[in-house]
Amino acid sequence: MIRCIGYELYKFMVQKKGILVFVVYFIFKIISVVTSPGVQHNKENIRQKMYMDIYYSRWGGELDSQKNSEIENMLVQIQNAQNKYDDMMSKKVNGELLTEEYMEVTNETFPLIQQFYKSYSYCKNESNGGWLIKANAWQILFGLQKIDYVLTIIAILAGTMIFSSEFGYRGLEEIIKTTHYGKNYILLSKIVCLIIVSFLVEMISVVAEFTGVAVFFDFTFANAPIRSVPSMKNFKYDLTIVGAFVILFLVRLFALFYLEIIAAFLTELTKKSYLGFVLTFFSILLLFFIILRKRAKNA
Repeated sequence: MIRCIGYELYKFMVQKKGILVFVVYFIFKIISVVTSPGVQHNKENIRQKMYMDIYYSRWGGELDSQKNSEIENMLVQIQNAQNKYDDMMSKKVNGELLTEEYMEVTNETFPLIQQFYKSYSYCKNESNGGWLIKANAWQILFGLQKIDYVLTIIAILAGTMIFSSEFGYRGLEEIIKTTHYGKNYILLSKIVCLIIVSFLVEMISVVAEFTGVAVFFDFTFANAPIRSVPSMKNFKYDLTIVGAFVILFLVRLFALFYLEIIAAFLTELTKKSYLGFVLTFFSILLLFFIILRKRAKNA
């Protein structure tokens, strides 16, 4: 049985060039993440990163009375910086300050007056038990958890390719079926192969997402409550950030396997790999259309 599963994987990965599809998708995914608006908009320069690292290393994590007191005492510095910033802006508008001088001042004050205290205020007043964390990386990653159409196509392709590997080899399928356990072993091996491929594809997607975001951001406080991330403040369940990602991983893994099973069934039914792909693809499109239409009516 294990040898049979290995051979099915070999046919998909090598003979059907599945490994090439994985490599191309991995590169494409990293590029799409790195160039995504969320990453580009939230990139930090060296000075900003330096300020943020200092603040979060000192006060990051679960808030307590001591941290609150220290941060609130820093509010005076923040307000002074805000006044300095406003004064520089006024002088720049009036032509009393060169652009280079303005940039030097704002680069020094911007991290202090903008990002950290905003995160602190959210954590203290709105997060419902969230920790004070540098949430940019996590927020971007959660924003990427949408329908991946390329991943959908790869899943459908995998289902059709694995269940059509004998098509075109005259008599091979019939010979396999005549053996004592051949038909059942081959079917079970192909289903296990689908599960393995689903896992591999999902792992490639997740690794590419983390790699693309890690180019510009640090991942910290993975054990913090999920509501520490501002975009997840209305999340109903008490999960950690890493716990939420594990659940998302499993949900997407099941969705990929479900797509592969549909594609495999239609391929086996029609005995044509291209028909299995087309029928699965358009059935998924129809399902998306129905869901979007219902959402539009409820809106």
